[in-house]
Amino acid sequence: MDAVHIENIYARALGIQMGKRGEVNDADGIRLGKPEYLVKALDKALKCLRKRAAKLPAQDVMKMWIEHSIGDLGVVSLSINDRKAEISGISCLQAWSLSATSLSLIDGYLTAQGL
Repeated sequence: MDAVHIENIYARALGIQMGKRGEVNDADGIRLGKPEYLVKALDKALKCLRKRAAKLPAQDVMKMWIEHSIGDLGVVSLSINDRKAEISGISCLQAWSLSATSLSLIDGYLTAQGL
């Protein structure tokens, strides 16, 4: 997945304008492959998605899956933060891509529910 696509997925999850420069999801930061940028963007996106997911009705069968997915991504963020000195630029780019895929699925469902 290219950096601009990742930037756009994160923008949707963050509820910010796509293509806006200088944000935590900026494609230039993604291309640098620095884990600290990923951690900052992922944590901010998860905070936004957590707020939206909290508005899902308790009987929504996807609520538990989304809450667990957000929690699992939070654990990934903590792990990346703890091991950032060991993570190569290529591995970081792959982590951006994988996290963007998860964020896209969660954001897509929440958006379809009007959240």
